[in-house]
Amino acid sequence: MNYVGTRGGAAASLSEAVRHGAAPDGGLYMPAVLPALDPAQFDAQAPLAEFAPRLLEPFFAGDRLAPKLSAICAEAFDFPMPLVTPDPARPGLRALELFHGPTLAFKDIALHSLFRAGGPVAATASARMNSSPCARRAMQISPRPGCSIRRSR
Repeated sequence: MNYVGTRGGAAASLSEAVRHGAAPDGGLYMPAVLPALDPAQFDAQAPLAEFAPRLLEPFFAGDRLAPKLSAICAEAFDFPMPLVTPDPARPGLRALELFHGPTLAFKDIALHSLFRAGGPVAATASARMNSSPCARRAMQISPRPGCSIRRSR
């Protein structure tokens, strides 16, 4: 799978997109083509560490990180993310609680998988939001040579 910058930048592999953080055109990377996913192919009851590799597989296709996907997910999703019914009057309504990670922020989900991908990674953290503490904590839990955090302005 190739990734392109949202402002018309050149294509990059998943590994390149992760390594660079932002696209050279100043935008974000996104898949050049979104894969078709069949919900019937997924076990909704599977733990997230097992569900995630199956969901993410098309986005890793052809990349050097593809063989590591299961291990990345097993390490990254090692804290509880319960699926709850927030309103008993609406039993079909479900919500995934994303605030049970080490920093109690939903950003733990993305940052822990990013730093576990290995290799040099540059994460851009917002100076106005709580991204910086989450990114620092993710790097402490899973240190990798060459990883850095850049603060946006």
